[in-house]
Amino acid sequence: MAKKEITFTAFKKSPQNPAVISAESSLTFMQLLQSAIETGERLAATGIKRDDKIAILANTSVEYIILLLALWKSGITAVPLSTRWSTAQIDEALQNINCKSLILSDKFLKEQFTYPSQILSLENLTQTNSIVRSSANSKFAVTADQMATIIFTSGSTGIAKAAVHTIGNHYFNALGSNRNILFNPGDRWLLSLPLYHVGGVAIIFRSFLSGGSVAIPEHKLSLQENLANLRITHLSLVATQLYRLLETFSDIDSNHLQAILLGGSAIPESLIKRAVENNLPICQSYGSTEMASQITTTRPEDSLQHLYTLGQLLPYRKLQIAPDGEILVGGGTLFQGYLEKGTCKIVRDKEDWFHTGDLGSMDENGYLHV
Repeated sequence: MAKKEITFTAFKKSPQNPAVISAESSLTFMQLLQSAIETGERLAATGIKRDDKIAILANTSVEYIILLLALWKSGITAVPLSTRWSTAQIDEALQNINCKSLILSDKFLKEQFTYPSQILSLENLTQTNSIVRSSANSKFAVTADQMATIIFTSGSTGIAKAAVHTIGNHYFNALGSNRNILFNPGDRWLLSLPLYHVGGVAIIFRSFLSGGSVAIPEHKLSLQENLANLRITHLSLVATQLYRLLETFSDIDSNHLQAILLGGSAIPESLIKRAVENNLPICQSYGSTEMASQITTTRPEDSLQHLYTLGQLLPYRKLQIAPDGEILVGGGTLFQGYLEKGTCKIVRDKEDWFHTGDLGSMDENGYLHV
């Protein structure tokens, strides 16, 4: 039986549009793909091959996105690591998932790691050639069941777990998100969440499917300054980031904004009301690492009362409330399981539901309350 192919349509439909934008540089989708092809060749020269797992320790950058695309195009699984972890935590995590190769940005090369047998420089691997050799590779496909990422949960309930996602999981999450919040060529989504967070990876997939641009923030600047300098139209925020934005907010800041996706934790109603009063185009969401990001989200046109909920179920997901009130989820975005000692442990029940551990209810209009 043939495997289902998935195409990152932006590389075919919008090859000359900007894919990644930063204060220092900009790459079109064609240039990004060419850079990823060259990076893939360098990876192969080191002995890294299809189905390998490659850990990454780096801050958000254009080079990081080049590397992710190179890995997925080559059939290699990306393992983004938290830059807040100690070397001991990283060693333990890599041993647990049996990951022997680690790619570091130069900033982290001085760190001493005991487990990985191969350590490589991100900057050396992703050196870009300014000349695009050919447009023949502007279309490429991956398979839905291909392993894409191993992303560690926040560990808020204990030890961080290694969640395994396929290309299909991320693809269908992005597809459903883009149907609810339009993200078109010419738009710019600020990569305000780190790439070791599932919400950061989700932004990249939305771009690869829609043709909108991913904008890399300058870490030395405030959120407000990055919004203005990069002319941001879309961004993802957690409660603390929204609070800080409102503390320094002025009406002129919202001129370019089309959507602010909120998530990560409960947002106080007072903060929601304040954002609406400042004409911020917010959308509330409920999501999880295990579901590759969003599960439910409010719509851009929703009322204030609807914004006090966590929205309606997005396409390609399933959700039901168990008799005891627990939220159960499933569908095309549901992860494969947790990786433990090199083995993927499936954590669905016999009816293919994942038990979130959260309690909630659905109102008569299909809006989720948690």
